[in-house]
Amino acid sequence: MAAPLEPPTSPSGPSWQPRPDCDPSFVDKPPLLQPHALSRRLTADQRLEIAVAFSNGIPQKELAAAHGISIRSVKRLVKTARNAGVIGSQPQAT
Repeated sequence: MAAPLEPPTSPSGPSWQPRPDCDPSFVDKPPLLQPHALSRRLTADQRLEIAVAFSNGIPQKELAAAHGISIRSVKRLVKTARNAGVIGSQPQAT
């Protein structure tokens, strides 16, 4: 039968110790940066411009690349604009 685990002897130190075969350099890496909220990256006019451009037939991929945002962000902007009644329900065919 295995002996019970002993509590750490140093109360001020960490309660865990890295394994000798592990590289602890991951501890020194900075945390991942979260993207800023879309409303802080784009002005209200830019968001409206994206929704209107999409309703005029500009592809989401082009709009995302031109404004430095993801395609998913373009989709959210268009959905919000449609729900607010700013643009029509479907893009116009060209």
